[in-house]
Amino acid sequence: MKRTSGFTLIELIVTLAIAAILLAIAIPALGSLIRDASMTTTVNDFVTSINLARSEAVKRGRRVTMCESRPPYTECTKTKDWSQGWLIFEDTSNVGTRQDDEAIIHIHPGIATRITISGKPNIAHYISYSGKGIAQLPNRVYHAGSIEFCDGHDNAKSKTIKINFLGRPRTLDGAAGCPRKSS
Repeated sequence: MKRTSGFTLIELIVTLAIAAILLAIAIPALGSLIRDASMTTTVNDFVTSINLARSEAVKRGRRVTMCESRPPYTECTKTKDWSQGWLIFEDTSNVGTRQDDEAIIHIHPGIATRITISGKPNIAHYISYSGKGIAQLPNRVYHAGSIEFCDGHDNAKSKTIKINFLGRPRTLDGAAGCPRKSS
C-alpha cells in the first residue's frame, strides 16, 4: 500500500481558525505595546536633550537654553507645545529665546505620534542652564518645573518629567494635566 502524507482540509481549517482567534487577541495588545514604546522613546529623547543642554552649559561655561520650536527650527516659539520640536542653543543674550547670532547646538524635530508635550508655568517655553549646570532663569532665579507627556489614546499611561531646582530631570508615571477619558 502506498502512504500519502499531508494535511486534510479539516485539519487546515481548524489550524486557520485557531490562528485567527490568536491574532484577534494579540492585535489590540500589540497596538498598546507600540504606544507604550512610543511614549518611552519620546520621554527618553526629551530627557537626553535636557541632559545635553545641561552638559553643554557646563562644558562651555555659558548659559545654554532648550526651547520649544517648530520647522525650520531656527527660533523659539511660545505655544506651550513641545511636541512640534525643540532646539538647544548657546544663550549669549541671556533672554531665553534664540537671537540670530546665537549658535544652535542641537535640533530635535517634532514627534509624529498622538503624544502631546506641554510645559507647566515655570518651564512652559524653555529650560535654561547656567554655566555651572544649574537650571536658572536669566534673572538668576532657580528654574524648576515639570513637562507633561499625554497620550491622546490612553492618558493613564502619561508621564511627567520633573526638573528640580538644580536642573536634574526625573521621570515619573502619570501627569495631572492630561485629560482623563470618562468611563
